Amino acid sequence: MEAFDQYFLERPFLDRIEFWKIPMDTVKTVTYNISVDEAFEEGIQKKEVETGFRFLAFNFTKQTAVQNPHFRTALFHLLDPYKMHEDLGLEIPVEATSFFPWKSGQRSRDKEQVPGLLELSGYQGEPLQLYCLEFPKAKEEAAWFQRQASQHGIRLELNSFSFEDFYSFTFDDTADMVFMGEVSTSDYHLSFLGAFYNEVLLFRRFMTADQLAKIDNWLEAFKQSTTNQEREKIIDVMEDYLKDNHLILFQHHPVKNRIFHPMIQDIRFKSFGQVDFRKLWVK
Repeated sequence: MEAFDQYFLERPFLDRIEFWKIPMDTVKTVTYNISVDEAFEEGIQKKEVETGFRFLAFNFTKQTAVQNPHFRTALFHLLDPYKMHEDLGLEIPVEATSFFPWKSGQRSRDKEQVPGLLELSGYQGEPLQLYCLEFPKAKEEAAWFQRQASQHGIRLELNSFSFEDFYSFTFDDTADMVFMGEVSTSDYHLSFLGAFYNEVLLFRRFMTADQLAKIDNWLEAFKQSTTNQEREKIIDVMEDYLKDNHLILFQHHPVKNRIFHPMIQDIRFKSFGQVDFRKLWVK
């Protein structure tokens, strides 16, 4: 993209923006850089808690053990984001108990409750299909969860999928649980509404008609609300419904560590954690 000199208002700070497609296996190592004579000595480090979260979704359209609330509660006690990150040598996580990091807190877990909950659920050791994205870190986290579950006789068989698989609904008939993530736009109220109305996302795709009926009633009230305070209360009610019934298991809010060239100034992030090109400029 190049600056349009005939635009009737002020000229943009940048003359040109180039978008580069890179292989997926190098995504995590990408930095912004500028061709200059001096060596790249010290970059600007930006650490940001993403307005989004990772979670475990259950497929309620299948008649399996995940239909039982005691079984889901047992998995809640096993899916401890702090232990996961410690065991995998990762940074201390920002636990998610909400769609949004500023609303999240901490929830206590107790693995000692797992045997009793499994007995109440009637689970007999039948295999369940656990899906995750085909990224190395996602597979590593899913394998950790599989090991935790196996210690209590829960058989999880791992499968991975691509984004193409996700959008073509290829695993809906086989998946029992799916590790996934959601990222908000800058308008997080609109993003929250869109997440539950989007037929492709798991919040709607894996729910039953009864669950969706409750959710849709809240969404309709959300749309009719005239103040932020009213919408915030509805968000709280909906999230409590998801958490109290363990319809999804919240994991953590990703923390993004990025390095930028020191010549780039005023780096700010907007929707989906992307850099706001309107704000940055080159020193």
